[in-house]
Amino acid sequence: MACPYLSNCSFQEHEFAFLHKVISINYCNGHFNNCARKKIRDSGGEVPAELMPNGEKIDLFKPRVK
Repeated sequence: MACPYLSNCSFQEHEFAFLHKVISINYCNGHFNNCARKKIRDSGGEVPAELMPNGEKIDLFKPRVK
């Protein structure tokens, strides 16, 4: 079962290759109730773009080239 926010989560707009795939498997398509981004959205808060699902912030976010 996938996270209900998967289709419009800004984390999906960034490319991290292997790291992105691992995180997506663990959070977006697995234990999404543990996702820091989901917890903020559930509480009505604004999710910082640099927030990763595990709660860490990363400044290496780079938009995907379309």
